[in-house]
Amino acid sequence: MQQMELYCQRVTNAIDSIRDERQANLLRNEFIVADGSQRVAYELSGLSKSQYYVIASKLCVNGCS
Repeated sequence: MQQMELYCQRVTNAIDSIRDERQANLLRNEFIVADGSQRVAYELSGLSKSQYYVIASKLCVNGCS
């Protein structure tokens, strides 16, 4: 249980360190919020599906290897 809590804390800290608040909120809503998903992420953020994909694609350009 402690390992899971530590992992969750690290993920939360990583998301909190993202400078672009829109990107951080999308990740929070997709991965941290209970029952989160892509749909939850863009709906809670007030975005259309296409806007979500534009912002999410920038995450990979800036952070995916």
